[in-house]
Formats: sequence, structure tokens, C-alpha cells
Amino acid sequence: MKYWNWKVAATFFWISAQTVESPLAEEAQACIPERHAELPVVVGLDYKEFRERLIQTGWQPNFVNPMQRNEADAIYGNGPALLEAGFHEMVSCSGAGLAYCRFEFSDVYSNQLAVVTIGEVWEEQPFPSVDSFFFICDN
Repeated sequence: MKYWNWKVAATFFWISAQTVESPLAEEAQACIPERHAELPVVVGLDYKEFRERLIQTGWQPNFVNPMQRNEADAIYGNGPALLEAGFHEMVSCSGAGLAYCRFEFSDVYSNQLAVVTIGEVWEEQPFPSVDSFFFICDN
């Protein structure tokens, strides 16, 4: 599988549109689906807000069967709080460090989108912030 990082690739698309050749730009461009549901603006959004906007624009959370989720992903870090909040599209969460978590969505065109969050969940910040998102490509 190829992963496309939205933050990095967007810069390369602008550069490649200016006729600068770059192998990374070509790889990232190959991973963007021809058609996909709209992607909302991310700046300053917590995961709950971003998720709501994704759903409004046609993305659907991919339910992760609890029997298929690594137990450590569900009991460490932000995992328990996010699952309790109903975010069953959570694929994994790190138990330490910057508290990264990954969630997956799909659209009507069968595209897959991964969303990565960052930050601890606590009383004054009930949801982590969106760090990045990228298409998951089968190449």
C-alpha cells in the first residue's frame, strides 16, 4: 500500500504544476484518486469537528471490529476515551509520546482516507487535534 500525506504532497503538487520534476511529486500525484468526496479544511479543528465535516461531505467512518483491533490500541493512550466517544473507526493509538491516533474513512468512490490526530485527551481538551490526513492507495 502507498500512503499519501496531505501536508507534504500538496506542496509537491504545486511545485509539479510549475513544471518542476520530482520523483516524490510523481509518486504522490499517482496516489490521488481521480474522483473523491470533498475534503474539508482542517486548520484548527479537533477530531470531533473534523469527523462531522467529513461525514457531511460524503465520507463514512470505517467501523473497526473490536475483535480485529489490537488490544493495546484500545486500552492505552487516548484509545479508551475515543472509543467511549463512539469513534469506532479508530485503527490505533500510541500509548505514549505525542499521543498519535489513526482513523479510517471511505467515500462513495471506494477511496480510503486515513486521519491522524495528535494530543492527549483530557478534561479541558476532550478531543485530540487533527494533525494530517492522507489517501490510502493500493499500488
